[in-house]
Amino acid sequence: MDSGDSIFKTGRRWILRSICGLPILLLEDCKAAAPCPLCGGPLSTVGSHIDFRFLPSANYKVWDRSSDHLGCTGYEPWKETSRTSPHSEQVIECASEFTSESPFCKRCFHAFSERDQCWSRWMDSPKSFVLPLSQEILNFPRPSKSFISYGVGYEQIFGGKSGKDYYSDSINFWYKTAAPHFTAADIQAYAHLHDLRLGDELLGELTSAPGEIHVRAVFSGSPPKFVPS
Repeated sequence: MDSGDSIFKTGRRWILRSICGLPILLLEDCKAAAPCPLCGGPLSTVGSHIDFRFLPSANYKVWDRSSDHLGCTGYEPWKETSRTSPHSEQVIECASEFTSESPFCKRCFHAFSERDQCWSRWMDSPKSFVLPLSQEILNFPRPSKSFISYGVGYEQIFGGKSGKDYYSDSINFWYKTAAPHFTAADIQAYAHLHDLRLGDELLGELTSAPGEIHVRAVFSGSPPKFVPS
């Protein structure tokens, strides 16, 4: 028998055995890994997620697309800031809240920060949250889009590794001081009625952004529960 043909058949048998064994290994890994404490979804790591810019973002809190730095991701590793550890291992620098080993849920897309001891997610669409935002934040009054400067951001936080220590969600946006004069009064009245915390920025115009006011309103209360669709 031709030696080349023999090597080809041997290689093919090895590949088939590997492929056949793969589902078993994957199932074993899934059984061994703890599910996401927030929604029960499969957990991965921040470093294993690839933030492709042509796809919708999973979590702006981790992968800040307003910056050229992509954080812990394998998308453009040559653009990452790297360093060498004392053990001569290559380490990818991330935002201070996360590392490449930070837990990341593949269903609700929250990431856990060991530094801050919380699960968090930041998005620009309230409908993108698998775990629904509070009605207090969803119904928060905003001026018309023509007066919104940079879009609207929403953040959801679950405290502790279990996600049960505390809960908060928030809305963030900048609006132009050219907006109707009652805008600030409406926001303050709504926040007072629903017991929301407001950032100090609403009290006056920011010197760093002339003609604009930043609004951050935070709700703290009972956390939402995951409801399978």
